Amino acid sequence: MVGRRAELDKGPIEAEDLLHLVALFFAMMASGGNFIVRREIWVALLILVCLYLLRWRVPISATRQYLYLWIMIVMVIVAVTQGTGGLLSTGSRLMTFVASLLLLEVYTQRSVDRVQQDMSIILRIMAIQAILTVIVANLFNNYFWTVNVSDQDYYTLGYIFNYHFVLDEVRRIRPDGFFYEPGVYQIYMSILLYLSLFWRFNLLWALIATVALIALWSTIGLLVTAILFVLAFKIIMARLRGAFRIMVIGGYVLLFSAVIYLGVSNYEEKTTGSLEGSSIARMYDYYTGLNIVAQHPFTGIGFNVDTYLAYSKAFASTLTDLPDNAVGTRPSTNGILQVFYTIGIPLGLSLLLGIFRQRLFSNRLAMITILIGGFAGQALVFTPFFLAILYTGLLKARRAQRITGVRAA
Repeated sequence: MVGRRAELDKGPIEAEDLLHLVALFFAMMASGGNFIVRREIWVALLILVCLYLLRWRVPISATRQYLYLWIMIVMVIVAVTQGTGGLLSTGSRLMTFVASLLLLEVYTQRSVDRVQQDMSIILRIMAIQAILTVIVANLFNNYFWTVNVSDQDYYTLGYIFNYHFVLDEVRRIRPDGFFYEPGVYQIYMSILLYLSLFWRFNLLWALIATVALIALWSTIGLLVTAILFVLAFKIIMARLRGAFRIMVIGGYVLLFSAVIYLGVSNYEEKTTGSLEGSSIARMYDYYTGLNIVAQHPFTGIGFNVDTYLAYSKAFASTLTDLPDNAVGTRPSTNGILQVFYTIGIPLGLSLLLGIFRQRLFSNRLAMITILIGGFAGQALVFTPFFLAILYTGLLKARRAQRITGVRAA
């Protein structure tokens, strides 16, 4: 036993508890899930499950007034900016906003502890899935079959163990799980690492989450892992006693050193090595996003992907190293800049402040690290799971009132 570690509640899972897990899983799939099932389908399923859990009633609360106002202003500006040509993308985004709002309402009817327990249950399974994917794919690769999704070949065994080669030049097996790429997977595994270090301390699951993050081989993920262990150092020392503390300190140093080494190696590979194309593509997204924000700082250009791609193609001359077949055809991977170029700086800043003001996770510095790191590499801000987290930062704070699990009045 390590310290006074609290374990997940025992006992059978009741039907309503299971539905909460289902809602959370649907939210994750709508927030970076693979493209076998369209995002809109996951969003629709999430809305239905949330409405059922809310007894088909959506409570209106004064604590949400800033959030309601923000959604209304965004939709008005986007409707004016995109016009009739963007009705489909505007409607799709409105569904996402509604799904996120309903998910938030479901969250506030459970304590923060129960919400994080639900996350931990799902993410622990996903951590094992990531590790087993590497083992199984290396030992029994001949049993995997190819599935082409969005012009990308994925390799799967029962649609449980999934991976694809990010670049054909580097044939490294990096798990995808149920997500469209390892860069998304790492955000969720970083959250599991957070839960294992800062919520209910469990060194074993912290190590499993770390192994999963190493298996994913994400530069940002490895950097976030190192930072989380630094932030949790006092917690780890406080939980350990005697000789066990000395043993774990030695293991801690070795693990931290390994994570740093792998992170640096991965970074060098992506900037000057065989994966240099990844760095070029991300810089292309960065400059394209900045140029759009400079031209439309207050209103943005809306959510229509075709509009973004048109701007992307127009700015292509600033990065001549990007392959011609990628110019003007790839959506942005920079989630933070995406917020600004879609809805403008004022509304974008008010949303991103939720990174710093969110109320679901107590150690805000650790979650700031995870969210900023994740959003810098993945355009996931406007997805239900992450919007629900950011929405908590837009809630009107009453005196001594936070998201504690008490039903909204």
